[in-house]
Amino acid sequence: MATKRSGKKSGVKKSAAKKSGTKKVGAKKRVGAKKRSAGKRKSLESLVGATVRWTFSEGPAKGTIYEHTFNTDESVEYRDVTEGEGKTTREKLCGVEKITPGVHVISYLSSSGYTLTVVLNFDDMSAHSYASNEKGWFPAKGTFEVINQS
Repeated sequence: MATKRSGKKSGVKKSAAKKSGTKKVGAKKRVGAKKRSAGKRKSLESLVGATVRWTFSEGPAKGTIYEHTFNTDESVEYRDVTEGEGKTTREKLCGVEKITPGVHVISYLSSSGYTLTVVLNFDDMSAHSYASNEKGWFPAKGTFEVINQS
């Protein structure tokens, strides 16, 4: 039952929490937390042969959408698809590794001089990245989806 403090109610009834999508996490509540469908949460054994699209929602590339295809010869092809197809760039070497069943890491040095490292979390479909060069280090966050896989 909710209690009153300073004229305001605190606490949330269980039935109201279920209706609003609020979930209890420890002593805190997350508003709007929803379960992901099993199809979206399924991790791949390997990203080699897959095309992944990630969208940055934070950082210097906020609002930008990139597609990356990870090739069997350890190369990567990527392009900015924010406003359409975009020009494809190919880098000869790209590290792609499964860290845990739900987490993969990707890292490569681009011809523009930036090293990009991205961690993909299949549990919540989040992407956490770091671009760096000799002048700076730039963190960014967003979401991702697997477009196709071989």
